[in-house]
Amino acid sequence: MSEPIALTLPVPPSINHYWRNFRGRTVVSADGREYKEKVAAICIRYQIPMLLDEVAVTVRIYRKARRGDIDNFMKVLLDSLRGYVYKDDSQIIQLHVYRFDDKANPRAEVEVKDMAWRLL
Repeated sequence: MSEPIALTLPVPPSINHYWRNFRGRTVVSADGREYKEKVAAICIRYQIPMLLDEVAVTVRIYRKARRGDIDNFMKVLLDSLRGYVYKDDSQIIQLHVYRFDDKANPRAEVEVKDMAWRLL
């Protein structure tokens, strides 16, 4: 079994700010695209290996203010890791999410564990 992948990412935009309607079509907002680009750059910079088996994901969200439901952050964050940490978010078989407040240092700490050992 490989070591877990650990990343510190910016806090994702809320799902409420992720989608926009443009000419009758639903598209990812500018904030959403910018966030996905930041995550991609971090994954590329640290040469994160892509996991191909089932994974367990633990996320610790440190909000800058007491706003935002925990689940509103998750879709954006998990989608942003797709294609960099795992091939598809359908590989996630466990998800643990914790919310904290840290006005001075908002962030999302993510740990992804390869669960291939379950298949042995």
